[in-house]
Amino acid sequence: MSENDIINDQIKPYSESENKTEQLSRMFNGISGIYDNFNDLVSFGFSRSWRKKAVRKLRKHKPEKILDLATGTADMCLVLNDILQPESIYGIDISEKMLEEGNNKISKKNLNEKVKLFTGDSSDLKFSDQSFDAVTISFGIRNFEKLSQSLREIYRVLNPSGKLLIIEVNAPGSNFSKFFYRLYVRIVFGLAGIFLSKDRKAFKYLYNTMNDFPQGKELINIIEKERFKKIKYKILFPGVCSYYIFKKEAVQN
Repeated sequence: MSENDIINDQIKPYSESENKTEQLSRMFNGISGIYDNFNDLVSFGFSRSWRKKAVRKLRKHKPEKILDLATGTADMCLVLNDILQPESIYGIDISEKMLEEGNNKISKKNLNEKVKLFTGDSSDLKFSDQSFDAVTISFGIRNFEKLSQSLREIYRVLNPSGKLLIIEVNAPGSNFSKFFYRLYVRIVFGLAGIFLSKDRKAFKYLYNTMNDFPQGKELINIIEKERFKKIKYKILFPGVCSYYIFKKEAVQN
C-alpha cells in the first residue's frame, strides 16, 4: 500500500478494523435517497453548475467513450451526455442503492442504451486497456480507498490521448472565508445527521474527508506521480470547489 493509500484509508465512517470500501458501500446505500438534496444543500446549490463548467472544458477533446467513476446517482453521467453527446458513457460505483437512484434518472431520460451503470471498484476496473477517451470523477476521489491503484487503473483504461477530469471540493483560500465555510459545513452536516438520516457517522465521515483530503498542488503532485500531466486547474466560484484536467503521459522507453 502506498503512502497515498495509507492516508486515504485512515478516514473511515464506522470501524478502524473493517475494510473501508465495504463500509462506504453500506454508508452510501443508507443515504442514497437523500444524497442529491444533501449535496445541493452543502454546496450552496452550486454543485450542478460546477459540473457543467468543468465538463465544457472537455468539448475540444471530443471524447466518444467516457467512464465516470464514483458515479453515485449518475448526475455526472447526465451532464456528460447533455454537453458532450458522446457515443457511450459508463458509470461505476460501489453503492447499489446509489446506482438504483441513477438508473431511475437515466430511464426517465430514455438513455438506457447509451448510459450504462455498474457496481464496481475504481481500483479494479473490468475494462480492457485503452477503452476510454476520458475518465471523470465528480466529488468522489476523496473516497477512494486505494488511490494510487485507482490512478494506475485509470491510466490503463485511457487511450493514449485520453483525459482525466476531477471535480472536488476544497477549502477557501483566505483564513476568514475558510472559518465561515467550515462553520457552515459543520452545521449543515450536523443537522443532516439529525433530520435527514439516522446515520450521523456517515455525515461526520463526509465532513472529515472534505477537510483532510489533499487539494490543489498537493493533489496535482499525487496524480502526476502516476504518469499524468496537468493541463488545467481551476478554482470555481465561490472558492470551495476546483476542477483538474490531466492528460495521460506516454511511457518512456
